[in-house]
Amino acid sequence: MTLKVLNFPDGFTSATAPAELGGSSDVYATESISNGGNISIDTAVGFQQRPVLGNGGAVTTANDVFGSVGGWLDGTQITLIGTDDTNTVTIPFSNTAYGCLVNGNATLENGYTLTLQWNETIERWFEISRNF
Repeated sequence: MTLKVLNFPDGFTSATAPAELGGSSDVYATESISNGGNISIDTAVGFQQRPVLGNGGAVTTANDVFGSVGGWLDGTQITLIGTDDTNTVTIPFSNTAYGCLVNGNATLENGYTLTLQWNETIERWFEISRNF
């Protein structure tokens, strides 16, 4: 299916399907996470895939999984992907500023995913989906 854009004032025509409407995610290199640490995030990218593994064993991130600086685009979606069955990364439930409102702690083993979305108004990450 091709998405057609109709009557855009900036010159798009009905035969134009802008590439930025494709919905792809930026994919990043696997990141080793320390116990109590944060996962990196790009504040200017709305859709990101972040493969992770624990640094030297199973770890649990800080309650503010992506740090407490903020600046993310409202509605940013991050998909975290576990890459190891031993060096797992647990994302804790945390109803605090910059925390994650997940349906129970989420432990990312190899191939497990967790998708989160940022809500600027209440300064929380919401669980969108998980596959485990």
